Amino acid sequence: MKPTKMRNKMIHRATNVARSRQVGAALSKDLQKKYKKHSVRITVGDSIKIVRGEFAGVDGKVSKVSVENGTIAIEGLKKEKSKGDKFDVYIHASNVIITSLNTENWWRIARLEGKNPKETDLRESRTEDAAPEDEVDEDDDEQDDEQDGEKPDKEVRAEERKAIADEKRLAEQKRTEQKKQKDKKRQEKPPKEEDAEDYDDYEEDDD
Repeated sequence: MKPTKMRNKMIHRATNVARSRQVGAALSKDLQKKYKKHSVRITVGDSIKIVRGEFAGVDGKVSKVSVENGTIAIEGLKKEKSKGDKFDVYIHASNVIITSLNTENWWRIARLEGKNPKETDLRESRTEDAAPEDEVDEDDDEQDDEQDGEKPDKEVRAEERKAIADEKRLAEQKRTEQKKQKDKKRQEKPPKEEDAEDYDDYEEDDD
C-alpha cells in the first residue's frame, strides 16, 4: 500500500474506532512496572504530565478528550483571548505521559491487570466494598421514616406501581366493554330502506 493511502486510512479517513485507539499515551515508569504495559488510551480523570511543547512540565487531570483530533484538555490549563475570555488548551496525546490512572472503570483496570473483564467475580469484588455502606444507609433511612411516621420508599414505590397497574386494567376493561356495545349495536341495526328496495328489484329481475 502506498504511503499516501496508508496515511489517509489512519488519519484523514480513519474510523471512530481507529481514532479512539490513537488517543493514547505512554505510561510512567512506575505504571509500566505495575501493569507491564507501555501505553494505554487516555480517559477523563487520568493524571498526566506534558513532556513536549509550549506547556512542557505542566501536570494535571484530563477534563476533556477530543477523539476526532487526538487531543486532550487539562483542568486549569487555559489561554486568554484579547477580549479577556478564556478557553481550554488542547494538547496532542503524543506529547504527554500518564502518571496516574482513573480506576473507576473496573473493565479498564481488569484489562490492564490481564484479567477477563467478563468474569462475574470481578464485578462482585468491585461492588462488595460499596454494598454494605448502601445497605446501612437504606436501613437508616427506613428507620428514620418509621420514627417520623412515614412509610419507607420501597412501600411507597410498590403502592404507586400497584395503583398504575389497577388504572391500566380498568381502562382496558372499559375499552373492551365499549367495543362489545358497538358490535352489538351494529348487529341490531335494521337495514336501510334503499338497500331493501334494491334487493326487491334484484329479485324481480331474476323472475
